[in-house]
Amino acid sequence: MYNWSMPSAFKAFVDSITRTGITYLHTEDGRIEGQLGRQKVIFITSRGADLRPGTPFSSMDALTPSLRAAFGFLGVAEPAFVDAQPLQFSDQEARTQALERARDELSAIAARWAQVETSSNVQEEAGAL
Repeated sequence: MYNWSMPSAFKAFVDSITRTGITYLHTEDGRIEGQLGRQKVIFITSRGADLRPGTPFSSMDALTPSLRAAFGFLGVAEPAFVDAQPLQFSDQEARTQALERARDELSAIAARWAQVETSSNVQEEAGAL
């Protein structure tokens, strides 16, 4: 996270992948349909302050809602977020806990995604028989 939002280079990346006819389509009935619905997306961020829900500065998190909106537009219904926070405006113990929490969250997401992949592969193999 960079000044409550994303760095300009990452914003440029988001803009570069938001393409009519490629990552989203206009349907015949006038709706917009994102094309990345099958993609798994994870955002790994670090933050100086603790912006998690329920903390005094949670309202300052403009990054998470903007990423949900942008990638939701592209069809990603459930992006995963891992935020290592607080890393700057905290003591060493809080930083260590933040990194451990982020590592645990990453492990949980990896395990969940691996389980889904394994289940999908088993179903595909069963369908081929």
